[in-house]
Amino acid sequence: MTAARNVYAQKKVVGNPDYPVRDNAEIDINQIAASLPPAPFGYKPATTTGLTFGYYGGEMWVDGVLTSISDSTILLTASATNYVEATRAGVVSKNTTGFTAGQIPLYEITTDTGSITVVNDRRISNIPVIGLLSLSVAGAAGDVTLTAAQARNDILNFTGALTGNRNVIVPTVPQIWTVYNNTTGAFALTVKTAAGAGIVVTQGARLLVICDGTSCYGFSYASTASPTFTGTVTIASAVISGGSITGITDLAIADGGTGQSTAAGAFTAIKQAASESATGVVELGSNAEAATATDTARVAPISAMKYHPGMAKAWLVFNGTGTPAILGSYGVTSITDNGTGNYTINFSVTFASVNYGILGFAQDDNADGGVIVSTWSTDTRTTTARQIHVSESTAGGAVDSPYVFLAFFGDLV
Repeated sequence: MTAARNVYAQKKVVGNPDYPVRDNAEIDINQIAASLPPAPFGYKPATTTGLTFGYYGGEMWVDGVLTSISDSTILLTASATNYVEATRAGVVSKNTTGFTAGQIPLYEITTDTGSITVVNDRRISNIPVIGLLSLSVAGAAGDVTLTAAQARNDILNFTGALTGNRNVIVPTVPQIWTVYNNTTGAFALTVKTAAGAGIVVTQGARLLVICDGTSCYGFSYASTASPTFTGTVTIASAVISGGSITGITDLAIADGGTGQSTAAGAFTAIKQAASESATGVVELGSNAEAATATDTARVAPISAMKYHPGMAKAWLVFNGTGTPAILGSYGVTSITDNGTGNYTINFSVTFASVNYGILGFAQDDNADGGVIVSTWSTDTRTTTARQIHVSESTAGGAVDSPYVFLAFFGDLV
């Protein structure tokens, strides 16, 4: 392979002390090129011989780190077209089938049985193209793999009728595309790498698809007032002022959330127990817990207070003259008039046994010594009713009192 000698005739060369100003000077372009630092992966004649192709190293960015690549050589296949390419980490390889998607194209080199015959520099081909690719992805469920040349377009317009869910496979290289899902058919179109995660592009939507070299993520810019993020999005030191957040779960408590994704979990995470000195949340006690009267961590609801052993389970005030009339009560449904000073109290509650206590007094209508409230051994005594008597304390005769108070204490069922 013979290197061409290029000459350039000009009247003046400014700013280069090696080439003083003179008329009609011939300047050796190869000499100028030799004085410049070589570009990474540039052709290196000094180490190129036979089927061995030499190239320069240099510096390149690898995952955000400026990395030095050493000068090296690669042995080509005889009597073939060799596709020389590099990984994103700067590792050079070759094959005889074509440039690999996701690799950096370097050279397309033709060889004969023992030497290099043609070298085509393809390094410019790894630069993304500011262009539009319109591609039909019509068909049933399956994959459509973009070629390296197709993927270099920064706008991808997918068309066609879908009869199944389709995946568009892009190269595993860091790149950003504007993707327009212009397909028809009620099926999903997903942009993804061959082995990584992907992003579904809604039919009729335009999505900014970002590939990090492993997986694809999306950012919808259809409405700049309400942008929609799709995929995993990390926001560091975010400040949210006003408005509301919807559709977000497990937001940390330190960030104004609960750290949970369910209402029950959120309540458990943020509740503060109440105490005598702190405002907080208390748990309601059950009827059984109210009945034991020993729980100090719970509060009995109003409906359970009647189960506390210190509370009256039923009480009433009634006028016992004539037809008995209830003046006030709780847990009592009615009074049965059994005769003068003889009454049966019917409960709306049910006691656990007949061994419940009675507290009672009555008003003396004659002011002749007072009256007493009592029960007899022959009286009706059940868990839902109790018979009582009102009589004069001196003469002992039964009497109808205009004001009788009774309270009943015991355990309920």
